[in-house]
Amino acid sequence: MGFFDFFKKNKIKLNEPEEKEHSEVFQNKSEIKNNTKLIVNGEEIIPVEVYLEKAIPSQEGLYPHEILLLDYAHTYMTDNQRFQGFWLYHYGVTKPEDVLKSLLTRGFLELGDIKNILENKTIPVLKEELKKQGLKTTGKKADIIKRLLKEGNREELELSFSERMYRLTTKGQDELDKNAYVPYIHRHPNYGLDIWSLNILVNQHPKNLYMDKIWNHFNEQSNYYYSKHEFGLYRNVRLNMYEILIEENKTDKAFQFLAEVIYFDLSGLDNSYDYIFNSDLDDDYFDGKSRMEFFIEGLYPYEKSLNKLPPGIIDRLAFIIEELGISEDNLNQELSSRFKKFKFPFHMFTQEECIEICIAELNGDIKSLVSLYNIVGKRLKTNLKRK
Repeated sequence: MGFFDFFKKNKIKLNEPEEKEHSEVFQNKSEIKNNTKLIVNGEEIIPVEVYLEKAIPSQEGLYPHEILLLDYAHTYMTDNQRFQGFWLYHYGVTKPEDVLKSLLTRGFLELGDIKNILENKTIPVLKEELKKQGLKTTGKKADIIKRLLKEGNREELELSFSERMYRLTTKGQDELDKNAYVPYIHRHPNYGLDIWSLNILVNQHPKNLYMDKIWNHFNEQSNYYYSKHEFGLYRNVRLNMYEILIEENKTDKAFQFLAEVIYFDLSGLDNSYDYIFNSDLDDDYFDGKSRMEFFIEGLYPYEKSLNKLPPGIIDRLAFIIEELGISEDNLNQELSSRFKKFKFPFHMFTQEECIEICIAELNGDIKSLVSLYNIVGKRLKTNLKRK
């Protein structure tokens, strides 16, 4: 199976929001601890009031959590609403319903009409109402709603569906558009920023685009992590930069960052490099092995190696190949030109071997991978004996 077959067989959704919604309903069984933390079910939560001490409001006076509620408002009802756990556990908002009411009072939200609430009901619920009113229950959802509104008894409808959905006013939509950084970073929690920290960055130089702020933040982070030999964290930041470039349809530039992540993933490095080689650890810590022997344990053989390309990285490489129209014959050259730009203090494989691994992983060629890891493992052992 060639790597194009791999891509077609393993269709993937790249760059999907990482947001995980929680059905959990939190109750106000919390207590204030030292006025800076909430204790909820034994878990410490920073209340929103603490974040607000440093947060900077928008020109309309809204704070990040309020702007995020504008983004979610259309999914919420006025009565018996369940709220996702992130409002409390990530942002310290104990009563999002009160924030919604405040946004309603200030003109950022309005209540939808009966049609709006019907559109948010399931077909079985709508059919039950049709049946109750003696109306035909067949048809698609749009037809069912139209029938209820046109032929149904409006008073009965109002009694059955007394709650209302929130919806944005023009003022609310304008505020959300001007502060798009809030929902964006909420849906990218892997970026190491949140609505509060990005709020500070955005307001340091308000004229700069928020994506430029995030990019500069990543640049600073990656430089810092590399200087500290925290290579695992460095790698994760570079992967985040790849994701941003993919979002912006800068695929060729994104390939450069993905190539660096691949080259790192095959290096054998992680955040422990300085801890092992540049610390004052007692030799007993290494169980009679040299520091290098201790370091390379677990890198081979292939079946047990901690130094393999993760499936998600192979998926991304297949995606890049497809997007850029790279042929199998040209992949070697494309990877080689990029790998030459990277240098780490240790690397288990040569650049040529890294390319072989990429192609073998794309083709699902486990036999070649096992053989290559065995060869490199023997080479590492031989080099250690010579020292």
